[in-house]
Amino acid sequence: MDENPDRESNNEDQVTVSWLWNRDATRRHLLAYWFYSFLVVSVDESFPLFCMSVSSGLGITESQIGNILTGSGLCYVLMQYFAVTKMVSKFGAYNAMLIASVTSIPMASLLPFSLLLNRGSEPGELRIGVLVYLSIVYSILRVSSSVVFSTLTMTTNRTVPFHARATMNGFSMLGGSLGKALGPTFAGTLFAFSVSSGVFKPPFGSVNVFCIIALLGLVLIAMAQNLKKFMAKLNSANQKCKMDDDVCSSMNGERDEEMPTF
Repeated sequence: MDENPDRESNNEDQVTVSWLWNRDATRRHLLAYWFYSFLVVSVDESFPLFCMSVSSGLGITESQIGNILTGSGLCYVLMQYFAVTKMVSKFGAYNAMLIASVTSIPMASLLPFSLLLNRGSEPGELRIGVLVYLSIVYSILRVSSSVVFSTLTMTTNRTVPFHARATMNGFSMLGGSLGKALGPTFAGTLFAFSVSSGVFKPPFGSVNVFCIIALLGLVLIAMAQNLKKFMAKLNSANQKCKMDDDVCSSMNGERDEEMPTF
């Protein structure tokens, strides 16, 4: 089969940010990826502040926080392979994304329960049971985030032709970096206001922080559900496109190549 380098070059020249953004499927996936990047960093920034806060948190030391992260890291290693590979193979990419969306950011609302479990302990003391609880909850959140990021990356790549994937991934990383840059600012400002403004009585300031982040996680769940429905509709249209040229023309260029079924 003869290759045509000039044709391949022309295809690559057509791939612009504007072209990517005008593709409905690609734009929806990118927005979900960027929003989730923002949420994950917000949780990661809020958790140490919660641990160190004396008035609205656990009031523990940096070494104790390190012990929690070590415990969560061990749980993460044990669960990650099963979560990423088995969930996708068993449920499909979009169902796995939806399930992991439920068990990731909304899990942040469970972190303040550690205050109840640690009640009655000495200042700066962290009970073993609380350490185990936080390690498990945080590891589930992190494992779920790996599933969401993995499935979003896979499905986003499948919304564009092969020659456009390099440009699309660069654009995706740019937006993701912006989301990760805004996360610490949002989390720090929210935590400072909730803890020190006097609006919330201690220790409910930290509870407010994680509840707000968890509510934002519900938005991600809605986005994941919409992605699943949208792609199912698009795949159905692709099947009809094989038999009806009018359907093909109504898809506005979304069908550059055969869209896979998930």
